[in-house]
Amino acid sequence: MPSEDFRCRPLRFLLREIFVTKIFIPLIDCLSEPFFVNRMIVWLLSELPLSTDDFVGCLERCNCVQELESILESVHEEICTLKSKGAGSGENNGKCGVGKEGGEEGGYHGLRNKRWIVF
Repeated sequence: MPSEDFRCRPLRFLLREIFVTKIFIPLIDCLSEPFFVNRMIVWLLSELPLSTDDFVGCLERCNCVQELESILESVHEEICTLKSKGAGSGENNGKCGVGKEGGEEGGYHGLRNKRWIVF
């Protein structure tokens, strides 16, 4: 913008209001929405490979029963999803098989039970 136009106070105020109301406020509203923040965190973390040690460390540092129950539910859903993908041969008969007889997650259940004893 030429300097002689910038000296015009009404034009400066008008441009400032246009930028604030049409650009900055909607941008801040969008960036502060919880859904957007969570989606960005998931997107950023989805590129990081997580190891078993990271997962176990997260469980060991957990201090909330509801959080452990939520993790347990997520693990069960993931196991059911993975088993259903391999169920094309009919070996699961439509059942998930997650529970006492599910051998893959035994280490998780032991760790979870140890953490629940702490509470």
